[in-house]
Amino acid sequence: MNKTKHPFIKNVLTLMSGTAFAQLLSILASPLLSRIFTPEDFALQASFVSVTSLCLVFCSGKIEQAILLPEQNEDANDILRLSLWLCIIICCLLPFFIKITSLFNTAFEDLVNNKLIILTTIFILCSGICEILRVYFLRHKQFKAMSSRTVVSSIITVSLNLLCGCLMYSKKVLITSTTVAQIVVLFLFIILFIKIYKKIENCKFNFKLSNVKNVLKQYWQFPVFIMPGQVFNVFTTHIPVLLLSSYYSATEIGYYAFINKVINVPFSVIIGSLTQVFLQKFINTSKEQRLPLYLKTSFILFGIIIIPAVICVIIAPPLIRIVFGSIWEPSATIARVLAPMLVIRFALTPMEGAAATAQKKLWVSFSMQLLRFVSVLIAVIVSIKLRFSFDLAIFTYSMGLALFYFAYYLWEIILLKKEKSQIVDKEITLE
Repeated sequence: MNKTKHPFIKNVLTLMSGTAFAQLLSILASPLLSRIFTPEDFALQASFVSVTSLCLVFCSGKIEQAILLPEQNEDANDILRLSLWLCIIICCLLPFFIKITSLFNTAFEDLVNNKLIILTTIFILCSGICEILRVYFLRHKQFKAMSSRTVVSSIITVSLNLLCGCLMYSKKVLITSTTVAQIVVLFLFIILFIKIYKKIENCKFNFKLSNVKNVLKQYWQFPVFIMPGQVFNVFTTHIPVLLLSSYYSATEIGYYAFINKVINVPFSVIIGSLTQVFLQKFINTSKEQRLPLYLKTSFILFGIIIIPAVICVIIAPPLIRIVFGSIWEPSATIARVLAPMLVIRFALTPMEGAAATAQKKLWVSFSMQLLRFVSVLIAVIVSIKLRFSFDLAIFTYSMGLALFYFAYYLWEIILLKKEKSQIVDKEITLE
């Protein structure tokens, strides 16, 4: 094996092992948690996850991602300082934002009614700082620390969920345990950060207005372009909870949140791995062979997923009843209506963005995130206006996603065809 590649592979495996362990633990705990907590409890947790995911995007303006770019550590530390200050300042304003937004959104209202504003703010603050430090550790190649964060957080969350759920049940347990886990992880991150920071020469943790202006001037594109794209991404992912919770019952939202999480955990791991492998192979493939590789891979993945998907659709009700308990059997219908979208997602998303990345047309990524957001938003609005049943609303939402995946797939085929035709034209010109 090439020695230059060995550290890279080792680092990737270190990060993936932590994620895989955490998600495996979450899946193994699901049959127990489903017998302790009700669909309404998972609906409240879904509101918490949706709200915090959305707020976290705004926490630091995503400017912390620029920590990886400067050659000098002092310049990176200026970005770090600005990110931390932004996170703290924005989190001080969050209780007011949550309170105001709760007046017209049920997901935010659920947190207010259950007196979770402070807990939500603490979680966002801890998670925001952890994310900033995660990028800082990535710069300094602290891959084990990043991996251990995921493992520690998962172990604490699952343990507290099971222990407190059995001994002192409360609908807030799922949220409280997640917040406690994040506080512990932040404490461990701060200890490691202090150790690393002391080793860097001529670095003092001070705050100068001139440095802040320089950072904003040089890296303004992160909050202007990257943050909106991630807002679209997060909102698209959590739109069933953020919007549909105002029109459907907490029980229905709980069924969706639970089964969607159970399905998406293994799906995300598999698709993430496929995406990394495909992108590397795609970029290293000659331009003439990229289109055939693109088409061949999508057909192979479709062939792999279609039979297991059909079997799962058929046996979904008894399978869910046996594994998670009879109370969760209605979620089998939701799993079934999500199935067509999941098949398309499995077959097409591992190639998503490959052509645009290879051709360095990075603007396409932002445009497609916006398109996905618009297509899903339209599907949800149609469901609300036509007063669809909850299952039909979820099906409409999933079809909006499926149409986006297919549109993106066709768009990249067009890009690859243009690339191939340009090569042919050049060869004809040379002849």
